[in-house]
Amino acid sequence: MTNVRVTVDRETGEAFAVPPRRRREMWVMSPRQLEVLQALADGLTYPQMAERLFMARTSVSKTLGRLYVRLGVSSGPEAVHVAYQRGILRVPCGRCGG
Repeated sequence: MTNVRVTVDRETGEAFAVPPRRRREMWVMSPRQLEVLQALADGLTYPQMAERLFMARTSVSKTLGRLYVRLGVSSGPEAVHVAYQRGILRVPCGRCGG
């Protein structure tokens, strides 16, 4: 059984069903979150990430905490491993520089 949300039009008083919202994939990340994840993969410390990304250290910490939840991990190395495994981050190519 699925839950259906019903909304009433204020002007007409007519009720209509609203389709359920699609859940966003848990591992879909914002560009900023990807920057923080890449900085983590580059081996930067929290202070270094904050400086490179022009963020407060607390913002770095909170962003990483949210990333860990989205990725279902509990540590930085585990987050980087899962990100490479899922194709969120790519292993840099030595020849092409990318």
